[in-house]
Amino acid sequence: CGINFTSPAGRIVSPNYPSQYDNNLNCSYIIDRGPQSLVILEFETFHLEAPALLSRICLYDGVSIFRGTRVTPHPVITLCGSEVPEPISVFGPMLLNFYTDSHIAGFGFQARYRAIACGGTFNGSVGVISSPAHSVLDYHNNMNCSYHITVGSGKAVVLKFNAFQLELSPSCYKDSVAVYDGSDTHAPLLGKFCGSELPPNIKSSSNQLFLVFNTDFSGSDRGWKASFRETLGPEDGCGGYLTYSAYRFGSPVSNVSGRYERNLDCVWVITAPVNKLINLTFTSFVLESPVAQTCQYDYVKLYDGGSENANLVGTFCGSIVPAPFLSTSNSLTLKFVTDNSVQREGFSVTYTTVDRLCGGTYNATSTSLTATSPNFPSEYPPFTLCTWVIDAPPQQQVKVVVETFHLHPSQDCSKNYLQLQDLPMHSQGSAHRFCGNETFPVPEFYSHDRTAIVTFKSDEYRINNGVRFTYQATEMDLNSTIIGAQKKHQIKSEVRNGSNMQSPLLGRFCGNTVPSPIFPQSHVVFLRFKSDISGARDGYEITWTSSSSGCGGTLYGSTGTFASPRYPATYWNNTDCEWVITVPKGRIVTVNFDFISIDDPGDCSSNYLILYNGPDTSYPQAGPYCGMDTNIAPFTATSHQVYVKFHAEYVTLPSGFRLSWTS
Repeated sequence: CGINFTSPAGRIVSPNYPSQYDNNLNCSYIIDRGPQSLVILEFETFHLEAPALLSRICLYDGVSIFRGTRVTPHPVITLCGSEVPEPISVFGPMLLNFYTDSHIAGFGFQARYRAIACGGTFNGSVGVISSPAHSVLDYHNNMNCSYHITVGSGKAVVLKFNAFQLELSPSCYKDSVAVYDGSDTHAPLLGKFCGSELPPNIKSSSNQLFLVFNTDFSGSDRGWKASFRETLGPEDGCGGYLTYSAYRFGSPVSNVSGRYERNLDCVWVITAPVNKLINLTFTSFVLESPVAQTCQYDYVKLYDGGSENANLVGTFCGSIVPAPFLSTSNSLTLKFVTDNSVQREGFSVTYTTVDRLCGGTYNATSTSLTATSPNFPSEYPPFTLCTWVIDAPPQQQVKVVVETFHLHPSQDCSKNYLQLQDLPMHSQGSAHRFCGNETFPVPEFYSHDRTAIVTFKSDEYRINNGVRFTYQATEMDLNSTIIGAQKKHQIKSEVRNGSNMQSPLLGRFCGNTVPSPIFPQSHVVFLRFKSDISGARDGYEITWTSSSSGCGGTLYGSTGTFASPRYPATYWNNTDCEWVITVPKGRIVTVNFDFISIDDPGDCSSNYLILYNGPDTSYPQAGPYCGMDTNIAPFTATSHQVYVKFHAEYVTLPSGFRLSWTS
């Protein structure tokens, strides 16, 4: 009666099985393979006294299953009767408590258990890893499992997910699989994944990968399964991080055949110093030919940035040598992929780092520094575009003084201008554009926060054209940046797009006008409330919501305003947003069309806005709306909720909308 089990699998039977068990038993069976194991218990036979007739509770004889090694007031489940139970699983140790009363005995039970490790160490050239019991049952809550994969020295690991179904959450803060490029969580994070979309194939830069499978206290799903294999690594010339000022590399080729290997996945990331650019040239190029003008089998992808998330420059295959390319930043990414059949001679490439002609990222100090258009005061190249991003220290702002600026009045202002602005996401800063037709000097510019952006664009040089300006960091004048505040008052609330005081400022508010909703393009928002030594008011209340798509979500409040993504700029193609406006119960919602311009041929079938008289699409709808109708009557619901759906497949004309609601 009772025993402790520590082996990975075993069999548990009631006393006297298969004969009748005794009365007045209290037997505890503990299965303990450590805190990082999943225990699965499957009953093969089960015959106990029936539950109480009215309550259906196992008052007399029963088996209670507990998490851990102690009997607690809250079992996972308690079983009795003669129906064979479904399999039961517990993450960590499991305790079975078998109890009987003083009369009526059954024939007992027989069960088998198996313990499956969560995570572990995996060595070898190939292997398979998964969430515990992936093919059998959903994963558990409160799991934290680590998988350490190691292949041969000098090689790299390629990881491919074959199945993936995790609870979806913004930034995967609930359940997730995180992949690190090394032996632990201190290594670079290659990706953090959740939801139902298969993650991309992942390749390490060394012979080790580290995965962490983490789940929170609620919600679960089927889990995941992945396979890994050993492949050529940087030591074999397949990928790596390059920081040389000039270098030559190419596809890894066999010493025997002189051709590249099969099943390659090589990624090179080239990084130059800040304010340098990378000039990359292919010197030879022979890959498997395209099929129907598509590179399906062996190919090179070039990205204008430091990862595969950067803008794709092009996908290349066949024997036509790609054109040279000059990066727009200080990093480039080149990816080389081959399949398991045709092999060719491969490619070779050289690169050099070069100075930016103009623009770049700079730190402002108390010392005034100077920047100019290219070759100032001499001729600059055609189609010049220079962008300076200037950052001041925290709690300071950037002062820009334009000393010399000239463009000819006849030049098109949309293609020839000087622009001074705050960060584009700034809700209170603004952009100031100057062309060749102003008769006044460009005024001094002070950034609203710690970042200023200066842009000089010109498609053609003419005599005396050019710009020279100075910039420096100055102490921020709070009175000049607090909207509607009296000069003696220093009371404000500010919102930043990030996790600390150094994050970009989204808004600074005071007074008694309720600000419109703020839509940060991030999963973290930093709020700061400050008051001075005099004067106090009732304060403020803030609610927030979130959405995984970057638009939509639940909008709370008696009144409010929201708009299409990027408004007043044009939204992207293939945009889908869904909002639920929720005002306090007992009130009804009225939605006003402040502005609407939705590009559509006229039938509102491809691009439209629909309102539903309730919390979802099952309620009666109003719309669809599209075009540029500026005289749409307000929509008044019959309850405290309205569901708003926006769908846009494409956009060719400037488009967007802004809606507001009252209640």
